Amino acid sequence: MCSQLTADEVSVLISFKQWIVAQQHLNHPKLDDKFLLRFLRNRKFNLQNACEMFEKYLKVRHLYPHCYQNLDINDCNVVDLFRRGYLFPLLERDPKGRTVIFVRSAIFNQKYGHKPTDLFRAITMTFEVLLDDELCQTNGFVYVFDQQNVCLSQVSYLGIREIQLLLQSGEKCLPVRHKEVHWLHLPFVISTIFYLIAGFVSEKLRKRLHFHSDLKSLHKTVPANILPEEYGDCHIYVQLLFTVYFLKGGKVSWKCMAHKWLKQLQENREKLISLDSMSLNNSRNEALK
Repeated sequence: MCSQLTADEVSVLISFKQWIVAQQHLNHPKLDDKFLLRFLRNRKFNLQNACEMFEKYLKVRHLYPHCYQNLDINDCNVVDLFRRGYLFPLLERDPKGRTVIFVRSAIFNQKYGHKPTDLFRAITMTFEVLLDDELCQTNGFVYVFDQQNVCLSQVSYLGIREIQLLLQSGEKCLPVRHKEVHWLHLPFVISTIFYLIAGFVSEKLRKRLHFHSDLKSLHKTVPANILPEEYGDCHIYVQLLFTVYFLKGGKVSWKCMAHKWLKQLQENREKLISLDSMSLNNSRNEALK
């Protein structure tokens, strides 16, 4: 049993497990506390809502396997994205205890052999591993998307329809709390497309979008001392963190953060692959609502 649950929360968790076991259309569902609590915490321990989200989660995995299945970090294109530092969580949480996911968007590039499915699976892997952390379940996530050097061809290569699918399914079906989304260095030519894409998410999430033309603006909401050295001041505390994780002094670069995250994903490879054992009977794989 996970820590710091009230008696009522324990009771809801037990009922949640009993409901899952009783559903004959659910095949090989995971029943460990840590996994199930991500749904309960996201739905504030409302049993009915958690059950609905759990079903939607399994449904979206099987309706869109190119986004949510085959989460193998040994895939050459996926691991290349992480090695190049496309996506990684910062070493320190923000002042509100939220994990900050940093994305260097220009790294995704067709010339490196990256495919849209590689990007989608990289994002899904990141959520699946981070959501094992109880603080991520309760406090949610902040995102920083560095759009510097992103060009129109990269956006068109991803495809507007695929971006819409990923945004809408991710917001409705994954037990993730999206707290803030920060866009840094958004090129003017991309901004017009971005406003179209923003229409794919809920009004609640649109109100959490923030735009920054420079780092000074970003630092007002995301502290400079937790960002990679290339994006902010590097305080002594962060230098100490670097010493703990990498056994040498110096500033924490995005390369070091990306390396640490890749290692953590590799350590969780079997757990990520095992998610594919869960499924729904075909008769229940109707379109999402």
